[in-house]
Amino acid sequence: MFDFRRYVREHPGQPPAQLARDLVASLTDEQAKAFAIAFAEQHIGEIQRQEARRIESEAQWLASQEERRQRLAEQERRAAEFAEQRRQEEREYRKNAPARRAARETARREAFEKRQQELLIPMERMRATPHPRTFSASPREMDDFYVHFRQWIGDGFDEWYSDAIEIMTQQGSRFNLARFRAEWEPDYIRPEYLDNHWAAMSEIVADYTRSVRLQVTTELLETAFALGDGQRVTWGDATVEQHEQRIRFLTTQAAGTLETASRHQAAIGMIREASAMCLRDLSEDVAA
Repeated sequence: MFDFRRYVREHPGQPPAQLARDLVASLTDEQAKAFAIAFAEQHIGEIQRQEARRIESEAQWLASQEERRQRLAEQERRAAEFAEQRRQEEREYRKNAPARRAARETARREAFEKRQQELLIPMERMRATPHPRTFSASPREMDDFYVHFRQWIGDGFDEWYSDAIEIMTQQGSRFNLARFRAEWEPDYIRPEYLDNHWAAMSEIVADYTRSVRLQVTTELLETAFALGDGQRVTWGDATVEQHEQRIRFLTTQAAGTLETASRHQAAIGMIREASAMCLRDLSEDVAA
């Protein structure tokens, strides 16, 4: 094959067209023929390689299209199977709906009856001796109690409630009467002191004051008590202002104790509701 690189080096600075004309003019017929064959061979080979790459690319494209078609067909098949499965499940669900409703109703009725048996003694106690809710039960438990009590006592509820209000009114505790009515009457306007520990304790003290009778004895007069500022004074020497200061001190302590007790009761409700052993179990669930 003719060495073009060597020919160019031997004729430096010549224009490409001039070098080509001089080269062709210098060739013999045999050399020109061999040169033409080599040139044609090189270009024909390049064309053949390009054609092979085109055929390979088309084959790959056709293969990818076939693969895509098969994938789509598989997806459609699965979707059709899933849709048929859902239709079958819906038919079964509708077919079994009456049985499920009956089972749920039976379970609900049995649970209600079981709960009524559990509450029978407290409900009998409430009917015999009306009283406001105690701090040993959570609000949810007491709401559950009221629902069962109304169901249990039936048409006699209005008569029982009227008698209960009369009994509690005669007992003379405005605080307990307000609590009782707030728990049983949905439209009852709650006094502000029911939702404030300080006000509640003040109302309780006022209730007790209406019933207490103070017996003034020498022992009482000489008995000392502490004021909130650390001073001590006897009952005999204490002024109105000092008695009021002592009341504020004791009421504040009682309100704080009541608030702490309420927090403990709230913790009990949370633990029972979560079927846990302690509050730490609940905190671990939250952290997870």
